Amino acid sequence: MKRIALIMSLLCCILSASAQDIKEWSIIPNAKTGVALEGLQAVFRTGAGVDVKMAFNEDWSLLTGVEYEYRFSNDSMNYKIGLFHTFDKRIGLRHFFRVPVRAEYTHQGYYMNAGLFVERATNPWLTQTKRLDIGYGIGLEVGRRIQLSENNHLRIGLQTQTSFYNYTRYDLNYVEHRAGWGFTSILLSLGYEHRL
Repeated sequence: MKRIALIMSLLCCILSASAQDIKEWSIIPNAKTGVALEGLQAVFRTGAGVDVKMAFNEDWSLLTGVEYEYRFSNDSMNYKIGLFHTFDKRIGLRHFFRVPVRAEYTHQGYYMNAGLFVERATNPWLTQTKRLDIGYGIGLEVGRRIQLSENNHLRIGLQTQTSFYNYTRYDLNYVEHRAGWGFTSILLSLGYEHRL
């Protein structure tokens, strides 16, 4: 967590130091939908967000914003213990808010961006004894920018994300803090880029 906070602080310093040199700002409302592999379960997800794009030159830019994501899933998670299956009632992990920071390269109408994100569930309880503290990960998106007018582009892309979770498990006699793999997803992304 401290590493992520340090990286975010450094990015903010870089942006504030070079803000006078930026010649182009864009706002990008977007929507995403797709599927993720979470544990052994496929989870459908859909979401929306708004990115701010700061272009440093014709090819390179930096994107950051806020995203909301809803994750559909079964009411129970199936865990195998020995020869027996047990089901834990899934309480939370439906509504997520995410803050991504990505570098983007654009060439002849195509784009590729990659970066980090931090996310948090509005109800962080996975089960009655397991709470998600924070999620973090990396994302990569490849797509096409279709020019609609001089200042407007339609963006269609394919995004993949890999997430890791820090979580806390509460038992009768102890509290355990752990980190582990969260999910890997493939999402179809649709955005509208408006240059300010």
